[in-house]
Amino acid sequence: MPGATYVSNYSNTSFTFRALSGERILVENVTVVSEMKAVNLGHPICSGLVFTADEVGWFKIAKTRFAGLKKQQYDKWLSERREGEPVSFWEPVGAFELKDSDKSIEF
Repeated sequence: MPGATYVSNYSNTSFTFRALSGERILVENVTVVSEMKAVNLGHPICSGLVFTADEVGWFKIAKTRFAGLKKQQYDKWLSERREGEPVSFWEPVGAFELKDSDKSIEF
């Protein structure tokens, strides 16, 4: 998947990646690239949460619990978690937010 591009013309889009072999995927970083204007009827990606899961169904729980959460709210939630506590399968592992002048962010 290195260098692969995934595009959507819908707002509130989710991208889910699954290894064809059924084994776990090790993700070292994610790069989000987005123009802050509609391009070819596509919606810009301004912010989002990143989740990992062993089962696709777990994303439904995550979506219910974290719907509409913005980067600042994620940072607050993260700061209130007990340090050293493992991340539950339905909790986000990261968040991002592109500013007006940003065209990409890597995390």
